[in-house]
Amino acid sequence: MYKSAWRHEERPQLGLLNSISGSIAKFAARNPGKLQTPCLGASMLVASDYGGEHKGARARTLAFLIVNLDNAWIFFEECQRIRTDVLGQERRMAYKSLGDRIRQQALIPFLRAANTLEGTLCVFCIDNKLSLFADAPLAEESLLAEFGSLSQWKRKSACKLLEVAHLGGALCSGFARPGQNIVWISDEDEFTAGANRVTTSTCLLGHVCSHLLYESAGHFRFGSCQSTDYMRQSEDLVAVPDLVAGALSEAWGMFRLWEGNNWAAQEPIRVGELKLKAHAVLAWLADDSAAKLGRLIVRLLPGQAGGVTIQVSEAHVEDASDS
Repeated sequence: MYKSAWRHEERPQLGLLNSISGSIAKFAARNPGKLQTPCLGASMLVASDYGGEHKGARARTLAFLIVNLDNAWIFFEECQRIRTDVLGQERRMAYKSLGDRIRQQALIPFLRAANTLEGTLCVFCIDNKLSLFADAPLAEESLLAEFGSLSQWKRKSACKLLEVAHLGGALCSGFARPGQNIVWISDEDEFTAGANRVTTSTCLLGHVCSHLLYESAGHFRFGSCQSTDYMRQSEDLVAVPDLVAGALSEAWGMFRLWEGNNWAAQEPIRVGELKLKAHAVLAWLADDSAAKLGRLIVRLLPGQAGGVTIQVSEAHVEDASDS
């Protein structure tokens, strides 16, 4: 009998997070095997990156790669081979840098290497009309006093950190197993800019995760790519959510992403308007036929009476010209 990789127990007091967890559980029940478990090793790794912060963006994207750290060595070996053959040691893969021809040549081999990772890649696409967790009770200032107050941050940066903490923490609670270590790496961002902010972010992320996990975890560690002992490997891991977050942010409204007919209301735009780099990344995201890495998109939209509509889907992509 198939055992779901996702764990969900009703916790109404968590509000939106409980609803998101329940929606993912329903998706997992309808699609056995689509979510891959990252929980087999002693340590679960979370690598996160974000998109949709450019002017005119209709949505922001928060992408989380959750994998079995113990078995990531195949990915690291493939990335080193790509660096030796194409990319070089100084370049890093990043969506905004794909105008570079050398990175373009390395893109497909890099995405194929990501297929060897064991776990799930989850992307939250959040309509920019929504503000989530801005008044979350888990972010009490008294708990952060020793490490610096979020009140000293720009509101936009603080709200972003709260979204990352709560949505990433919800994923950790769904995938983690008792006593498992959680190692979380984020790309360079406003909440990893400097030692003080990294410390504040670590405190908040660890606090939120401790409240959301079903059982106690082992060690919790957080840092940016630059703050880890294995910077190049960290950059390669974070590059996976970086590429997907950037492509989905750009493609919002240019492709139709759907589950059944639920997503068909999004207006199509000609495929020719989508950049080739987004097309390549989305084509990979939609094809999990030969991958150990599951893919999941959670779309959060304004609902009725100030609520939030949750849509969970595989990364199906349909060209607008085919509709």
